Amino acid sequence: MDLSNYKISSTIKIADLNTKEVVYDAKKKLKKIRKKISDLQDVMYAEGKFGVLICIQGMDTSGKDSLIREVFKDVNARGVEVHSFKVPTDLELKHDFMWRHYIALPPKGKIGIFNRTHY
Repeated sequence: MDLSNYKISSTIKIADLNTKEVVYDAKKKLKKIRKKISDLQDVMYAEGKFGVLICIQGMDTSGKDSLIREVFKDVNARGVEVHSFKVPTDLELKHDFMWRHYIALPPKGKIGIFNRTHY
């Protein structure tokens, strides 16, 4: 991406600025990344040796759910487990604070996504 196209050196009119280049470039890269994640997940599932944990942390309404949905929508849903951690239940409060995260770890061959973590 050539950033000189976006450097402001005089009076501008926002309607005249090209903003599609960045969106197009990001969508194109995301499509390639989705394909790569899907292929890697297929191989990982077939081998059954390792699991992957992805932790996403952000404030309320920061787009965590949308990020998960967009990045992993081309991955086999059977190979991805998403856990959203909210206020601990009575059962979870009877254990140490890491227990609910420990039992939600992904099994071998799957991708686990923690929508919020113990942090």
